[in-house]
Amino acid sequence: MTEKSIYDIRRENLNILIDVYGSIARINQLTGRPRTDSSLSQIRNQTVNTVNHNVRRMGKNLARSLEKQLRLGEGWFDVEHSDGNSVAVINVPFGQDDDDGTIKISPIEKPVGTGGSSPLNPKKDFIEMGNRFFDKIIGAPGGATHDPSGLRFHEADSDAFAEIPRDTILIVDTNVRQFTKPGFYLIRVNGNDLLVKIRQGIDGQFLISADDSLHEEKPSLDGVAIVGQAIYGWKGFRL
Repeated sequence: MTEKSIYDIRRENLNILIDVYGSIARINQLTGRPRTDSSLSQIRNQTVNTVNHNVRRMGKNLARSLEKQLRLGEGWFDVEHSDGNSVAVINVPFGQDDDDGTIKISPIEKPVGTGGSSPLNPKKDFIEMGNRFFDKIIGAPGGATHDPSGLRFHEADSDAFAEIPRDTILIVDTNVRQFTKPGFYLIRVNGNDLLVKIRQGIDGQFLISADDSLHEEKPSLDGVAIVGQAIYGWKGFRL
């Protein structure tokens, strides 16, 4: 009888996880990957690389990463398991932390188009995040609140800001129509929504930046059409 390789064991354990969670898409979601990411599917199906003709396998780094993200315990993938009884199913994606306020948002799908805004539907766009997550977004008793009906997605379409790389998905509160604190806002310019950073200097001047390289100073924000404030960004950071 041929002894199983470490790659065979990891692949069998991946199949156990897929049975436990119901799909690869769900595992992708819980580990911060796009739902349609094919990496785990290729490992499961032993896909052959068309360039080097090697079979796609789960390496040590990926195994350790998945163990951490799914709270499996280090080395879980390297030991044979007969079933999923050793798996404590999680419903909150890796990276959500109640203590430091970090949120890892798991969208089902990205907004349509690039650089546009679209309504956020909590029932559609977030899965099994629980009330703790929504308390973070819409506010807990005694804290700042964000009306869910005013929340929108906005996808950054450039690398204008170091804090917000291209393709970052922002959650924007469109109920905010005036400057409240330093941060990122959407303003309406010639019918289009433009992401800018707004802050106020010690001299009272408002500094409006469309990118990190330059800014415009204004004594007031009269005439600046603020249409929303960015409050969260995916993956996992608060603005």
